[in-house]
Amino acid sequence: MADVMFKEDVKPDDRSAVLIAVACHAGLLKANFCPEELRQHKKRIQPISQSEILATKATLDAIRTMQAAATIAVTCH
Repeated sequence: MADVMFKEDVKPDDRSAVLIAVACHAGLLKANFCPEELRQHKKRIQPISQSEILATKATLDAIRTMQAAATIAVTCH
């Protein structure tokens, strides 16, 4: 995963793109990688995490749906 995020010559496969997208949107990249590295490679990481790869898009849609449901559940109680 680090190679895909930090090395320009490594092409992301579907699996890596989905993992990076999930980790990015769940805040797990900040917990597991050096903030300086993440800032340095932001231009590479951002497009991967917002990829139009079908599996990535579906995964992100599911995450957003779960986040919205959790927000509603918390605010309704």
